[in-house]
Amino acid sequence: FSVFDLMENSMVGLWGHSLGSAVTARIIAKKMGLDEPEEISVAALLHDIGKVVMNLKFPDKYGVVMADAEKNSLFIYEAEEKHFEINHAQSGSWIAQKWNFPKSLIEVIGYHHKPHLSKNVPLQTAIVHVADILIRACGFGFAGDNYVPQVHPSAWELLKFSADDIKDVLKEMDEALVSAEDFLHLED
Repeated sequence: FSVFDLMENSMVGLWGHSLGSAVTARIIAKKMGLDEPEEISVAALLHDIGKVVMNLKFPDKYGVVMADAEKNSLFIYEAEEKHFEINHAQSGSWIAQKWNFPKSLIEVIGYHHKPHLSKNVPLQTAIVHVADILIRACGFGFAGDNYVPQVHPSAWELLKFSADDIKDVLKEMDEALVSAEDFLHLED
């Protein structure tokens, strides 16, 4: 719960983005028939924890990162690498290790922008990667970027989604996000 409090108070819209990513990842995992969709949902909920940690530890420098990303049309992780030499995925993976999270969760957090690098949980990483991008495209919450990245081709290859599968996921997302949005407004 401390993590969720930090997320909610650290960056405007990040909690909503994370919750939407979790809902979407669970939908995709269920669609794929995976045994533990809740685990993938938790990974999606925590995938941006590195942003929170970097922002809390270095608020002034992280403000520069955010301004640079906006001014120069960069993704946040690109601006982070420019100013910190690491990005939020790497710092999130590191903090997840320090907090003794399961190895699968550490890997998903570390590679959610580069799912093709995941060796042990490539499918779970691809699901979180796609969920992150879909929820950005829907405009639910705010991950901090003004742009929506492309889905990495390796993620599409692993998911093997047809056009109908994508339509089904988007329809389920619409319905589920209404409930998630109600939940977010309960907290106001």
